[in-house]
This record gives sequence, structure tokens and C-alpha cells, in this order.
Amino acid sequence: AVAVSPGGGDTPLSVNAATVVLAKKPDWYDSSLRTTTTGTRTVLGLSVTTSSFVTLPTHPVYAYAGSGDTLDAIVFVNDASYTTNSFTFELSFDNSKLEYVSYAHSGDFMAPTIADDNISGRTYKTFMSSSPSAKGLANPSRRVGVFYALSVRFKFIAGTSAATYDDILRMQLVDLVNDGNNAFVTTEMGQVLDSRDAPTLNGRMTVVDVTSVGALPYAADMGGQFLNTLPIRGSVGSRDYGVTVVTDNAIEPRDVDMTAMVTSCSALGSKHTATVVAGQCRVTPTTALSERAYAAVFDI
Repeated sequence: AVAVSPGGGDTPLSVNAATVVLAKKPDWYDSSLRTTTTGTRTVLGLSVTTSSFVTLPTHPVYAYAGSGDTLDAIVFVNDASYTTNSFTFELSFDNSKLEYVSYAHSGDFMAPTIADDNISGRTYKTFMSSSPSAKGLANPSRRVGVFYALSVRFKFIAGTSAATYDDILRMQLVDLVNDGNNAFVTTEMGQVLDSRDAPTLNGRMTVVDVTSVGALPYAADMGGQFLNTLPIRGSVGSRDYGVTVVTDNAIEPRDVDMTAMVTSCSALGSKHTATVVAGQCRVTPTTALSERAYAAVFDI
């Protein structure tokens, strides 16, 4: 909580500053499945039953304009039958809510070719890597079992409503091909690991709104202090204060969070008056030279 003590016999204020929400990790969660390090993974108790899977963030994301918040869908092969020489994956997503940003791939494979298609409100993006890289050829053990193949970055379209979306992304394994040019897995839906405990075929993501958690008063030449300048200046005591809203988004630094219009303000105590003027709070102290500070309550 934040406490404000105006002094001069006026009643102190105390307000809650923030709330922390904790969430349990899903049962499948292993940090190695949310990284793009080239090579295999050893995960005890992995419950995936398909020859490939994709992991999504387990936390909510923002979708306001300019947020810069992205999400990575990280694709893994999960098959120890043969050493994989090439792969083809198809990721489909709801293009009314998600937009494609970029991709990265395992250094053990050549860069994939990419094809796009749009059908009934979904974009289908196909990634085909035709052969191992020189590093992959030198390390065949990194291309068998559970290993990282591909990472695709998305972001929610600005203005997407805060909600949980249960079919935001799907993945299909088109084929895995071994060194004998045999497609040993074809046309199989890959499972998705998200904020839920068990794998599914439809990826879930949650969008949250930015929440205002506080506000800072400001004046052009006196910072954020509600200071009675009359004893110092011996002239006009009225001052206009605006408000900068502080939000809970700590994803990236921003110079100014948001400057808000003041809709109402009132004096706290009897040593001054407060009124709204042009979206700011105008505070006028008394002429008493003994009063050094004042306080106001405002709405935005």
C-alpha cells in the first residue's frame, strides 16, 4: 500500500498499490521445452503421444497497440524410430486474432521454405526443411528422439479482446523423412502443450488488458509535488496538475505510460480549493504562509 500524509491536521490516505497473482505450472512444464537450443531434450514423464508437439507460453499476453508482446510456438520432433533428415510442419492459426511475426529453426537443418494459404478465417503456414545442415550431418544423434526443430513467433492483433482463446493454433506434421529418403511419419496432428496440464490438439492462449495501478501528479516546473509555492514566490498560489497513469505492463520500458484527463478533483482538507480546468486539477492554497503543502483527490 501507499500512504500519503498531507500534514496540517488533515487525514492521511492509504491505498493499495498492486496485486500479485500466482499460477501453478502445468504438469508437462520443463524449461527446456520453452527454449530453442539446438539438440535433444530429456524430459521425464513427458505425456505427449504423437511424433511431434508444439509448446506455447503458459502465461497471458497483452494485445494493446504498441505493446510489443509476442508469443513463440516452439516445435519439437518426438520420434526415435529413425534419424530425421528432413521435416515438414504446417501451423494453422486464427488470423482474426493472431499475426505472424517471424521464425527460427534448428541449426542442425537447412533453412526451411515457407508456403502460405488462407482458408475460412485461418492461415496455414507450411515450413519444409529438405536436409540436414553441415552441423546436423556431423551430429546425427541430435536428430533422433525429442529434439528442437522450429520456432514460430506470433503476436495478437492490436485490440483483440481480453479473453481466453481455446483454438488459437494447431499444428500438423506433414512428414518426417529419414536418411534412406523414407517418410516414416506422414499426416499426423501434433499435440499442443499450453497452460493446461494435458496435451491437446488445439492451442490455448489468454489475452489480458493493461491495468492501471497508480497515478503520478505532475506540473511542468515542480515535478510531482503538491507544493504551496505562495510562501516561496509571494505571488500566484494556484497551480495546475496533470496525471500520468502507471500501468502493470513491465514487458518493455516506455518513456510515458499514458497522460490522462482529470474528470473531477476535490481538495483534501480546508487549506485550499481544487477544481478541474482543461483536463487538469487546479489547486489554490490559502494565503497562510504557514501552510507549506496541500493535497487533492482526483478521478480520471
